Amino acid sequence: MALFIKNIEYLTMADGAQTAFGSIRIENDIIAAIGQIEPQADDEIIDGKHLLAMPGLINSHNHAAMTLLRSYADNLPLMEWLNTKIFPAEALLTADDIYAGILLAQLEMIKGGTTCYADMYFRQEQAVRACEQSGIRASLCLGTADNFDNFKEKLDDSLHFCETYNHSAGGLVSVMLGPHAPYTCSQTYLRSISELSIEKDLPIHIHIAETQNEQEIIKQQTGMKVIPYLNSLGMLDAKVLAAHMVYVYAEDIELLRDKKVGVSICTQSEMKLASGIAPLPEYLKEGIAVGLGTDGTSSNNDLDMWEEMRSTALLHKVDRLDSTIITPYETLSMGTTGSARCLFLDQQIGTLEVGKKADIILLNTLQPHLYPRNDILSLLVYCAHASDVETVIIDGKIVMKNRQCLTLDEEKILFEAERCAKRILNR
Repeated sequence: MALFIKNIEYLTMADGAQTAFGSIRIENDIIAAIGQIEPQADDEIIDGKHLLAMPGLINSHNHAAMTLLRSYADNLPLMEWLNTKIFPAEALLTADDIYAGILLAQLEMIKGGTTCYADMYFRQEQAVRACEQSGIRASLCLGTADNFDNFKEKLDDSLHFCETYNHSAGGLVSVMLGPHAPYTCSQTYLRSISELSIEKDLPIHIHIAETQNEQEIIKQQTGMKVIPYLNSLGMLDAKVLAAHMVYVYAEDIELLRDKKVGVSICTQSEMKLASGIAPLPEYLKEGIAVGLGTDGTSSNNDLDMWEEMRSTALLHKVDRLDSTIITPYETLSMGTTGSARCLFLDQQIGTLEVGKKADIILLNTLQPHLYPRNDILSLLVYCAHASDVETVIIDGKIVMKNRQCLTLDEEKILFEAERCAKRILNR
């Protein structure tokens, strides 16, 4: 039996900025047809009246388990926040804590229309377990830092994770290598990770150039700026998803373009931590793949990609004093197709096209804040809320219908997250 969404307005994100009206047919996990089509006798029908179908949002940088640390250590600069609050709290997390935090994150993302996310953390077998339960798609990496000692163990751990869990959870999980950052990993480790990435065709997910302080640390240690330093180690010859990328230089941007590095902008986290403003217009001008991420909830403090899109558009307009610097379509692209490119999954997800995975969200457009319908793209970027998402389909399966998550016990998840957080933070 196939799933048939009839008489719906849809935005493909594949063929321009216009919506169209028609129907969508899903067979198994794939979009089988879209347009002026008719259902077959045994199709399950979803009525698309007052709904808008679009690709699921893709969160290109996250630390899902950190939902347990939401609003725990606010209003601190990055390094103080990490070293005095976050790292000590994370040292207390058990496998059950991490599982509870990830389920909370996945519930929040599903209810906001995020169908896929890229995640860096430890004990990521718990993330695989959570994906099996929730049905969300994820690109996972084991976040590692050798702290300039015993790099071989960290390298073995990363490879073992990738070989064990790639294509797991019924194909929902893909994997990357996850060296934390240039300032927490030795030259030997970063070079080895780069070589392993190229040898095994495993992408790399890493924090880069998040703060000015990071540039200063690397310059002091190596005599080079961050991007040339990583290039000297062969990392940019691999497939790289670079998170943040706030403090880069003109020559860096040309190198990123030539090396086809994907960049994940995390606007709200970068604003909250006062890290700075990434040179997004330059990235887009050079055709660099740019996605949007929320970062973890302890530095955002939510996983709302609608807020992330809106904040990104508005911040860069006021930063450049140019209201035309980024369009609604470009903003939506970063939350869908751009993030898919960053995750190296753009052949599977990010657009509504025949043959692509059926990761689709349906928004209820019969809302006061979405009328009048003068420009649907502007409404989506500047007006839409996570709560407008009514139905979520991932891999061809309905995981949320009429705002009710079908795969997760919401009350139980909230209870367990609260219990775990209290135990950790009240020590």
